[in-house]
Amino acid sequence: RALERKGMIVRASNKSRGIELTESIASLVGAKLKLQGSVSNGSTTLLDEQWQQIDLADLTVRGSGFLRVADDSLIDAQVCSGDLLVLRQQSHAEAGQLALVHTAELGNCVRYWLPEAAHIRLQPVARSLDACVVEQAEVLGVIVGVVRMSPLRLDSGSRQPAEKSGEAVQE
Repeated sequence: RALERKGMIVRASNKSRGIELTESIASLVGAKLKLQGSVSNGSTTLLDEQWQQIDLADLTVRGSGFLRVADDSLIDAQVCSGDLLVLRQQSHAEAGQLALVHTAELGNCVRYWLPEAAHIRLQPVARSLDACVVEQAEVLGVIVGVVRMSPLRLDSGSRQPAEKSGEAVQE
């Protein structure tokens, strides 16, 4: 409802899950952003007039999509509730990659893929949670990027993102 009030989506009244993007969001597909510089070891190099354009359509190449993060379970990877994970659909993952995985025990989940001798260790991003060790798991895709949907702020005295103020987003 918050997204609807902000004019970002329109709900179809007689459809289950009938949500459509408004022109303001839909116009980002194919949009190009100006690359203004680079950051390395805390120093920023700004580009003057020789800037590049980054095509947002490159984020969603064929076989890719987005997963909206609905809670702070990925906060240890600096991914906040409301952010979008860029998912490349594929059936394999390299050791240590963050992947969308399906198992009989967990269902669909986002975990670090850590194959070992006779089993697969699926490590949650949250350090407070224990890994799940399974014999079989299906990789549905790998996470190849994050689209930040709100500013990242630090709590005073902490390296963790601060709680967001404002109303909760309901989908």
